[in-house]
Amino acid sequence: GEGSFVADTFKILHEKSDLTSRVDIRTRTSDYKTDIQGTITLLDGNIHQDMEIKRFSPDSDIIDVKEMKKRENTLLMTNLSSAVRVITAKPLGFKTDKADVKTDVDLMIQKAYKEPLGVLGTIKILDGSSYRISNKKFLFKDSTINLLGDPFNPFLDINAIYKTRQSEIMILVTGDLHNPNITFSSIPHMSRKRILSTILFDVQDHTENISEENMLLMMGDSMSQSLFSNIGGETIKYVFSTIGINIDKLPFIGRSWDANQSKDAFLSFFSSEDEDEIPSREIHFKGHKYITEKQLQKAMGVETKSMFAFWKEDKPMIIDRLLPKLERSLQNFYTSEGFYNAKFSIERSKTDVVVSIDENKPVKIHDIKVSSDYDIKDHITLEKGKIFRSKEFISIKNNIINDLLKDGYCSFDLDSKAYVDKDSHEVDIDFTLKKGEICTFGKVTVKDFETIDDSVIISRVRVKEGEPFSTKQIEETYEALYKLNVFDTISVAHDRKFYNVVPIEIAGTEVQRPWYFSADVDYTSSDGFRLSTEVKRTNFLGNAKNISLDFTYSRIDKELELSYFVPALFRISDYYFDFTSKIGLSQFKYEGFIEDKKYVEALLGYNDEMWSINAGLALENLDISPRSYLFSPSVEAGNFSPVYPFMNFKYDARDSKVYPKNGYYFGGSVEYGLPYAEENPYLKYSLEGKMIYSFSNITYSAIAKAGIVDYNDENIPESKLFFAGGFDSNRAYGYKEIGVITSPTSYTIEGGATMANLSLEASYPITQNIYAEVFTDNTMLTKEDYDFSGDIISSAGLGVGYRTPLGQIKLDVGMNVRDPSIFEVNLYIGQSF
Repeated sequence: GEGSFVADTFKILHEKSDLTSRVDIRTRTSDYKTDIQGTITLLDGNIHQDMEIKRFSPDSDIIDVKEMKKRENTLLMTNLSSAVRVITAKPLGFKTDKADVKTDVDLMIQKAYKEPLGVLGTIKILDGSSYRISNKKFLFKDSTINLLGDPFNPFLDINAIYKTRQSEIMILVTGDLHNPNITFSSIPHMSRKRILSTILFDVQDHTENISEENMLLMMGDSMSQSLFSNIGGETIKYVFSTIGINIDKLPFIGRSWDANQSKDAFLSFFSSEDEDEIPSREIHFKGHKYITEKQLQKAMGVETKSMFAFWKEDKPMIIDRLLPKLERSLQNFYTSEGFYNAKFSIERSKTDVVVSIDENKPVKIHDIKVSSDYDIKDHITLEKGKIFRSKEFISIKNNIINDLLKDGYCSFDLDSKAYVDKDSHEVDIDFTLKKGEICTFGKVTVKDFETIDDSVIISRVRVKEGEPFSTKQIEETYEALYKLNVFDTISVAHDRKFYNVVPIEIAGTEVQRPWYFSADVDYTSSDGFRLSTEVKRTNFLGNAKNISLDFTYSRIDKELELSYFVPALFRISDYYFDFTSKIGLSQFKYEGFIEDKKYVEALLGYNDEMWSINAGLALENLDISPRSYLFSPSVEAGNFSPVYPFMNFKYDARDSKVYPKNGYYFGGSVEYGLPYAEENPYLKYSLEGKMIYSFSNITYSAIAKAGIVDYNDENIPESKLFFAGGFDSNRAYGYKEIGVITSPTSYTIEGGATMANLSLEASYPITQNIYAEVFTDNTMLTKEDYDFSGDIISSAGLGVGYRTPLGQIKLDVGMNVRDPSIFEVNLYIGQSF
């Protein structure tokens, strides 16, 4: 038969909503097949879905065997076809203490017989919407969430703004929900590092309430797990809730008699009430065996004392508004950890919460089947007999996808399933993969920029038409474009595909406030504080040129430098060359003498994803003067004016520039002092190589350096010789403190003509972001050139590193192995290997 359901205002009471809608739905049933078509227009009402429920690693490929059998036996769903449009008459808004978001919805929910449900259309997040993470408020400009069929994997085009008193930071999220592309820009212009530092470390009221987890979620690659990508998934859930569909369990249709009108409204049309801050209570967990207290605290959003706030009392506190959904959140967490039958008892008082946990028997892996024409065995870290954790299963899928995309397979077909049987406490896992054909990069197009030529942008593009597709080249293109420091926004779009050809489109906006100022402070125990400042004018006279003034001040060195940079000055074939010029003056205090320097330098440079080569000419005026009574007669004081051509190069094949796990790096430099007037000729060159290898959880690193100064027994400026010490050579000594080595514990103030250094380091993760390290540095400096027979100063030490998206904050303590009274403390941000 046929049916029609038509109403101008139709009130629906549902467990997740009480809404008024305009309904125009028509149905036809014949031969056990049902067809539904029509339109639902949302008018007003409230949504009860609670975003405070903690969800952990939800994934449609983890299937409850019982639920699957129920669905298999449902003829209605098998023989159902639909084409129902869902739209809003006015913006749909949801507001909590975190979110104030308004959306326009236009979706088509469609299903063919014997096929899964699909969703097409857009959800627009309207200008002015906002979201808070602790005390940080992010504003949204007009953004869209595009659905192309799979409601679990929408495509995002989200623009967010974070404002401080001094700057406005723009965040652009594009691509699919699971692998978004996230770009940062700012007004006034700041580097990517400075932008991330501003978001992570800016000082505002109540900063003690910002959890480390939430701050790190705003950074770098972890953004894919934060609001700016997850708002896509959350918004879709809210929209589907308005029509009674729980998207986590599609195709579940809610029951109207489960409505509870006494629930708080978490989603409403034009909700504007401000929620008061809810107090917290002390919380404790007991009865748990497999899951630790810290894991439970982190998962449930419990605020604990920071490891750096050692003066505070350690009281784990939970916000009261989380308590009504605490049991549900615990169940979700334990399910994600493989404990599907865990039970919980929660006792509350006015000041305390005590959670008793009965973990019961975990679900373990019974069988793993893999069918693939692409090597994924190293990714399958799951083992038979081990507890099944959904996070690991999802991580394996993501790692496989990332490797496929890096290797050029953009048309793969991956079918991964985990069939969970709660009764037998077993999981059967199946990975089926067809890699498809290798994709290639298509044509690269650049949308018009007002003051920057296409050639400048193309010079930073690391992809070439016809070459195999790889997301690695996309990442390197972003990095190279960011280094130009001339874009408020930049996007390298690669989300289209035509017969395995992926065209690239580069678009963005130029910097609107081109001036910026930056400052950094470092500290070492021997040299004290070191202040570095920079004033830069970006896009100076257009075409991404910039001019900058840098100033450095510390106890041992002072420097003032003016530099001018011109990218893509000229092109030879497909190779673009940059031009840099510098003029400056400096002073450096060695152990026994002081160097005052004035210099002019000009160079040409070529850079790509692996190589960096620079060559040029430098002119210097040096004054060498005694510093103390230790001044050696063999160190010639006076004025020198060397002129020398130089070249330096490096080849970087590490898997990451920030936190490498594997790979190698080699580089070198050479300069030749020209003979003229009273200046003597010399040849100075050096080589270095780095190797990094990870096994299990330990990362082993080695760096070897060697250098020679060939000057034919004639006097040259002492500062042209080699000195050692500091974080990049021997960490038991201050920067450039070591001269010619005379014993394993002593040295002179003279520089060496031959240098060799070997450093070894092993690091091990204590927690997710904190690493313990052990290292040894071994240095040789001899007076004569080509003399590798001298004494060696060896040091050893321990360190601890805290990894942030900006780099590693690292504290090292190194000491001489022969005399532990000789030691140095180094605190710095960066990666020593």
